[in-house]
Amino acid sequence: MSPRTHFLSLPRELRDAIYAHVVTYDGGLIYDHASRKLRTKQGPADLALVYTCKQIAEEMRGLALERNAIAFSTMCTDVDDLRIKAGCFDAVFNTLQEQKQDLAHSARHLLDPEARTHLSQLHSSLSSLFFSPADTRGWLPWESYTKGVAHSLRWSFAEHAIRLEAHAAALADITPGLNDEITTSVCHPLPVSWNIPAHHQIFEMEVIAASDEDLIDDIDDPSRINNSFSAAAVAIAFLSSLQSHTRMYLRNFILLEDRAGAAFPQSHGEGLILFA
Repeated sequence: MSPRTHFLSLPRELRDAIYAHVVTYDGGLIYDHASRKLRTKQGPADLALVYTCKQIAEEMRGLALERNAIAFSTMCTDVDDLRIKAGCFDAVFNTLQEQKQDLAHSARHLLDPEARTHLSQLHSSLSSLFFSPADTRGWLPWESYTKGVAHSLRWSFAEHAIRLEAHAAALADITPGLNDEITTSVCHPLPVSWNIPAHHQIFEMEVIAASDEDLIDDIDDPSRINNSFSAAAVAIAFLSSLQSHTRMYLRNFILLEDRAGAAFPQSHGEGLILFA
């Protein structure tokens, strides 16, 4: 009778081939945002072999992430509360961003040469339009300067501009059309558009919205009930939850943007750059 062969007595190359076969799933892995876990098309991923012993666990560390693409879809459930919150975030975020940009534009005359130089170093292309000689002919809408410019670049530019302007003067004195709550809100950073805001952040934005009738109309718009958080935002939340040594095993993502996303989802891919 031939001696019994123990699994760990096999050559490492053969064990690695077995590990790879066990954790390579047809269709890859799918992120379930409800449970915040990875699964396969057939159900939960079978990782029983990982728990056999410490040596096997160490040899298989991160292998399932290396061998499979991970698919993320938009975050939308049958629970109306989540969809309403996504719609609220979309309405308030977009409106406050527009107000912030318009406020930065209308207050640009407050910037001294040093501040203008600093802003130009950060955003050379937009600054040349922002401080264009055409301004001498009168006020022109912000959109006339930024048509075709990516939303994320416009937001970043306006954020930097308004911070510099806030140092130059009290913005409330030059924006009589805005109430105190809105003026205060546009002078503070909003949650990043590709982050899924916490409940308290959404609540704070709802408080701001409650003081603006146009925003209330937007939030009550039935078409917003189908809004969801983008697949990119879901992927970013997943990546943020991982420790850096775990993220290094990741290889491929699939983003399934199958529903309307909140807060300009076309710009959310920028948030993935932090994990590149």
